[in-house]
Amino acid sequence: MACGVPVVATPAGGSADEVLDKITGLHVPAGRPVAIAREIRRLLAEETTLHGYSIAAGDRARSRYSWDRVAAETLRQYARLLPEPVVEEDPAEAAADEADADAESASDTASGEEFGEDAAAADRSGLAGALMS
Repeated sequence: MACGVPVVATPAGGSADEVLDKITGLHVPAGRPVAIAREIRRLLAEETTLHGYSIAAGDRARSRYSWDRVAAETLRQYARLLPEPVVEEDPAEAAADEADADAESASDTASGEEFGEDAAAADRSGLAGALMS
């Protein structure tokens, strides 16, 4: 098929999926050499059909079996089958990140920003209003 030649094959195993009957070649019954010979002779006698199958066979082979596609399909299968890699963090970086987070939290609490100063003032005025009524 990659050479632009139609394939005459029995529809068993991979050839059933690769050779499209009456598009890229012909499917013939297994174990029947007379039928195989008859189909080959018929195909060779029909020049237009032979030419059409040749074009389709070459196109299919190039589109399905290019190295770009083979590589992409291989990567897709590996990604589907293998677990996601676990990235271990450097202990020194983890400690520094934790220290930064603790310092930021302490500064927010000290400045009254933990809940926001406006929210605290609104809560106090709402509480005062509720107590006076």
